[in-house]
This record gives sequence, C-alpha cells and structure tokens, in this order.
Amino acid sequence: MDEMVELVARLRSAGVEVTPEIEDVMLETPICEFVDKGIKAFYHDRPVVFLKTKEGGTKTISAPHMIVTLLHQMELTPRRNVVIIGAKGGYLASLVSKLIGREGQVLVFDPSEDVIDYVEKKTEEITNISCHLLKDFFREPISFGFPLHRVLITGQIPFIPEWIQSKIEEGGFITAPIGDEFEQNLTKFEKQSGELLETSLGPVMFGPVDIKDSEPEPISASEMADVLNSLISPLIEYELLDKSQIESIQRLVEDLMGTKDNMNYAYSDEDHPMRDLIQENEEVFHELWSKLEFVFESHLSSPGAPDHVSYKQHEDFIP
Repeated sequence: MDEMVELVARLRSAGVEVTPEIEDVMLETPICEFVDKGIKAFYHDRPVVFLKTKEGGTKTISAPHMIVTLLHQMELTPRRNVVIIGAKGGYLASLVSKLIGREGQVLVFDPSEDVIDYVEKKTEEITNISCHLLKDFFREPISFGFPLHRVLITGQIPFIPEWIQSKIEEGGFITAPIGDEFEQNLTKFEKQSGELLETSLGPVMFGPVDIKDSEPEPISASEMADVLNSLISPLIEYELLDKSQIESIQRLVEDLMGTKDNMNYAYSDEDHPMRDLIQENEEVFHELWSKLEFVFESHLSSPGAPDHVSYKQHEDFIP
C-alpha cells in the first residue's frame, strides 16, 4: 500500500482534492484485486485495462485522479442508493460501496455480459453491490421501487436519458461525460425544484459505455490513406519529420490508394492486402506513432504521476 499512499500524496500536491474518506477507501481497496496487468501504470496515475475482446475492444478503470474526482463530485454519504452505468472493473463500485456503508446500495449496469460477469466475480463478496445487464441505455432497465440518490455514468453519452431524470430524487446528483465520441464535458446535474441544474466540471474524453463500441471498425485502404495524410500535417508543421520520412509515408499512401478493390480491413482479417502493406511498413508506422505521441503528450493529464516517469501509452484520454 506504500505506492497508494505515495500516489495520494502526489495527487494532493497537484491540487486534486482527496478527502480523508476517499483516501481511506482507496488505501483499503487494492487495485490488484480488480486487474491482472498494468498495476504500475495505475500508481503512475494512468488508466488500466481490465478487459479486452478478441475483436479489439477494451474497457478500462479510469486514472486515479479521475476516480477521485468522480467520487468527490458524487458527495457520497452513508445509506445512499447509487447507480453506476458503465462498469469500471468493479473497482469504482467497491469504493462507492464502502463510502455509503452497508445500508446503502450500489447498482451497476453495463451492456456487456462479459463485463457484468467480470464485475460480479470481482465483487461477489460485497453484499451491497448488485450487477445488471443493460441492453437499451435509453429504457429503464428495472423497476427500482425507490428514488435514486446518485447516478454516475462512466462512458460518453450525448444526453441524460429521460428515465434517469425522472428517477433522481430532489437534491440528487447525476454525473456524466456529455458529448460525442471525440469530446465531452464532465457535467454534474443537481435536481432542484424538479429541474436539473448543470455544472460543468471541465472537458474530458471518456470511451463508450459499451465495450463493443470500442472495437475498431473496418477501414478501407483509401480511408487509411486519408488518415495518414491528416496525421503527417501537424508533424510537418512542427518539423518533426525529415525528408526521407515524409517520402516513406507518401509512398505508403500511394500504395494504399492502389490496393486492389480498396477492400475494407477488419481487425481480425489475416489474409488481406492491407495487412501485408502494414506489416511491410511496420517501421514507418512505428516512427509515425512515436512522433504523434510527442505532439499530443501535453494533452494527457496525469497529475499523480512521479516527476521522473513519462508514460507514452494509454487506453483512454482522461484529463
């Protein structure tokens, strides 16, 4: 637990508000009980993957600074009823369950059976957590029979569904990343006099609630060529590519445009002309990616990371 103690101290030093109650539950909830790999990255204030699909979809537990922010904004007290939509590997639900006590309830909803199975196994000994499959996000999944005190949505959503708005009690809170897949605003809604009052908590970029929506879509050769053309523009602007590197990327773009029938390339396709092209140009892609990481690294926030550590890979952008 020394690593968690040090992480909490760094978060506080960076200005992240960590209450004594949140610190206590984080210290008594080992992250290693919820993920098998990537624990070191978590202690360096990065998200960690808890589940991958064979099609390339991933689900993550958010970076610690974001976990702390979400817990703080929910203003949790004992005996609350809390709904979490979009499971975070069971880790977030476990923290919430300890903050609200045994007389409170944590209801976890997720569209993926694999995710629900995973979370149920990780939280099976926690009596005030229940997990439920949520196929249609915009329809009430169960008849609650009681008002909801807090609702936390942990994935990108364009707006708050009507059934959530109607179920939240007077004075209750909803916290969600509202926006499209490229940009969201973490927003806190408080119900006052029957109306939802909004408070912006800042720009964020969460992944989707459903793990299937994180799976790569098939891409055609011409689409990949367009992407490469778009990506090299900022690199040329920052003078990060030399003449030979630019020429290598341009040749790859030309080869992609000439791929037979311009067929789509899916994540799992093994026999495909584009796969051969990608493998043949592995060094070009590696160099391109390393340069892009340099350009965009400043947009990745990890206030709890040790000063001497710089991670250059992550699963979701979380400020």
